[in-house]
Amino acid sequence: MPTSSPDTVRAVHVPARDRWVLVWDEGRSESPPMRLRSIPGFLDTTFGSHTPTIQWPAGISELLDRVDVADKEAARAQAHAQMMRREVAQGLLDTGIAGSFGDVAAILGVTRQRIHHLLTPDH
Repeated sequence: MPTSSPDTVRAVHVPARDRWVLVWDEGRSESPPMRLRSIPGFLDTTFGSHTPTIQWPAGISELLDRVDVADKEAARAQAHAQMMRREVAQGLLDTGIAGSFGDVAAILGVTRQRIHHLLTPDH
């Protein structure tokens, strides 16, 4: 195992062998050629708990960037939905349309425990 783990390893495709090589330490260290599915195990065995980030070739990096953007958008949408759910639940109680957490739960189609979680400040 290396004395210190790099923060980043560069993945290089070897088309003639349909294998990948990981390179780190400014090119001074590299893995044996391996299949893509072998990379996680190699990283775990070689670097232990400090798994470096993989720097993929441009085409793969661009696809991963798209996934990252979509994940961030989904997280923002989920947070917004949670805020709206909380506002609606509180509004149903404040206006008297719903008289209890159970009523709010029935209207929103969730459990009473979920409404309790939404509206209790300790959560």
